[in-house]
Amino acid sequence: MANFDELALAYDDAIDWSARLKRELPFILDAFTDSRRILDMACGSGRHAVAIAKKGYIVDAFDTSEVMITTAKTLAKQRAAEVEFSVSDMLEISERYTGKYDGILCLGNSLALLPHVDDLRLVLSKVAGLLSDKGSFVFQTLNFEEIEATGFTKFDSKDGSLRTGQKVVFNRQFEHPSDDSETTTLILSTMIMEDGKWVHNETRQSVLRLTISLLTELLGQTGLDRFDVYATYDKAPFEHETSRSIVIHAKRAI
Repeated sequence: MANFDELALAYDDAIDWSARLKRELPFILDAFTDSRRILDMACGSGRHAVAIAKKGYIVDAFDTSEVMITTAKTLAKQRAAEVEFSVSDMLEISERYTGKYDGILCLGNSLALLPHVDDLRLVLSKVAGLLSDKGSFVFQTLNFEEIEATGFTKFDSKDGSLRTGQKVVFNRQFEHPSDDSETTTLILSTMIMEDGKWVHNETRQSVLRLTISLLTELLGQTGLDRFDVYATYDKAPFEHETSRSIVIHAKRAI
């Protein structure tokens, strides 16, 4: 049976990174126009960090997964990009990183994977402390106001392959609580072809039920209360009950 890291790599490989970077990178670079030193939080396989570094920025990047960081270092070497990668945790960024950053990035709903809202408040405070006076923080999360309004639970299936060549099918769905809990459960089910038979595996992950109202409150409490919010990376207007994603470009309070 494949382990979690092998499955994570297979899922990452199944992403259309060319299309994703084409969609997201212009927004990021526009937000970081006057920036030089960038920090990519929860960088995964390093695709954004490497692409940004290739544009001439000084980039630090981290993730909690050693396997992802090893993969990111390999990618950076292949692309001749200079990125300082490390295995770190968002809750420890002010201990791990020093100095000021002109831009900080956190994509892929990664902030919602923090255990509690209080942890998110702490991370946002640490981000504010690491930003230069004119620095920008760009992040993206899912919008649970829309998810709850529409009753959304199941994502589209995704086909992939392990590094061994074995076929794998990914299915993701939410299991929502019946109360007003601050989290919901994301269930990742995989079907792997082994010896001609499909083998099922399942993991569960708590996800913070973030909304723009909650994020506005938290950003205000942590010194990041100057921000623009969008529904997409092409700056489509955000709508509370119809926008699946929240994309925010925030700056420190003056």
